[in-house]
Amino acid sequence: MLPTTEPHLLSDIYPHIMNGQAWPRAPEIYEWTRCVAAEGAGLINHIPASHVLMTGVMEFCLVAGITSLIVETHPKLVDLLISTGWEVTKLSLPSVLGQELIMPIQAKPSLCGLMQHHRLYSIEASTLSLEPELRNPLRPEVTLGHLPFLARARVRPTHKNNEAYLADREVSSC
Repeated sequence: MLPTTEPHLLSDIYPHIMNGQAWPRAPEIYEWTRCVAAEGAGLINHIPASHVLMTGVMEFCLVAGITSLIVETHPKLVDLLISTGWEVTKLSLPSVLGQELIMPIQAKPSLCGLMQHHRLYSIEASTLSLEPELRNPLRPEVTLGHLPFLARARVRPTHKNNEAYLADREVSSC
């Protein structure tokens, strides 16, 4: 992830896909440039690595105070993000880049979205393994910590009573 207050792909490489429109830029807005699980990454405790990765990105944003991400992606991924709890705003119409469609979007993480990821993918705890000295990218004087309602860095298969487990941790407005 790259801060939007510094050079990043949308500002320096692909500004033309915005068709002359401005893009979100602020210290708490980052650009999500890559999100790919290695081919053959397989399962982490019976959960596809790509699902754990997507959940981890949302969790990291919430832990760090990143309010939204800008992403240049294929329109298919836009639908996936929406279906998994991200609040997505399309910043411009799709463009053709090389031989592929690409669309700039803004994706906002939320606690409700994170809980939706946990329900969809049967993830019961934090997906992050945070070193004690890891600094917050937005506030370097502060170390990062886990969300208080998630158990520390372990991903397990479906809990016997997954809905009750997550309901205990859910925000009532989700």
